[in-house]
Amino acid sequence: MLNIRAAGRRDANAVADVLLASRKALMPSIPLAHDDESVRKWVALHLIPCSRVLVAERGHRIVGFCALAERGGCGWVDQLYVRPDAVDSGVGSALLGYAVCELPFPVRLWCFRDNPRACRFYEHRGFEVLLRREGAAVDNEEGLPDLLYQLSDRRMDL
Repeated sequence: MLNIRAAGRRDANAVADVLLASRKALMPSIPLAHDDESVRKWVALHLIPCSRVLVAERGHRIVGFCALAERGGCGWVDQLYVRPDAVDSGVGSALLGYAVCELPFPVRLWCFRDNPRACRFYEHRGFEVLLRREGAAVDNEEGLPDLLYQLSDRRMDL
């Protein structure tokens, strides 16, 4: 059974664990722009207190999270990470489905081009590439090519 709920301060360590484990195991070619301690501080002091963060729990273990926002008349999925041992178990789909129900349309998100598994995940669910950035156009912290995805309506394939 999967439970999705709002994250609180007490979830900061578990959320940081998910982010770090996911980035290291599932995206080894995309190095983190910050060390583990800095990521943990960012999650505790910025992400959770300043964003709308949802966690997915199985039992009492956080197995995924997403951060939602509204900017420029769009809904945004700013972060979506799943523990490596919970990938392909429906956690990402459940979090994304919840986000799509909660956010205004269109819903947008950025994804690294060098993360083909995530690109397939979003494309399979109806997200379309709106913009491709590389070279001088890239302004993410990692400085890597990325894609802006958009879901224009509520029809999402889970």
